[in-house]
Amino acid sequence: MNEFAWCRPLLRVVGVLLLGLSLPTLIDYVFRVVERMATSQRFGVPFGPGELGWFLIYLLGAGSQCALGLYLLFKGRRVLRWVLHGVDTCCTRCGYQLAGTVGGRCPECGLEQHVANIEASQPPAAP
Repeated sequence: MNEFAWCRPLLRVVGVLLLGLSLPTLIDYVFRVVERMATSQRFGVPFGPGELGWFLIYLLGAGSQCALGLYLLFKGRRVLRWVLHGVDTCCTRCGYQLAGTVGGRCPECGLEQHVANIEASQPPAAP
């Protein structure tokens, strides 16, 4: 492992943080909508003018935050590639330094790499 191996666990920690912040809000607003719908059958209109729109906006925000948290927790490969974009010679999965390696596979984790990025980052051979 090298100095970039911390990126993947950090993305997972951010995913857990986003889930932890969004799930209570998401659950709260879902229960509020269900409660309003249940009481509306007895008392009439469930939402006042504009209330449903605000509930949906809050649900959309919490839902997208939850979805991003799940993505970072379980996948996150595109974000990891974006974060390590300036470091083209590192493996996107484990962060292993690929400069000078032969072939298109990472010797540490076995992930297939783009050989063009590795070869382009290596200095030209001296004549």
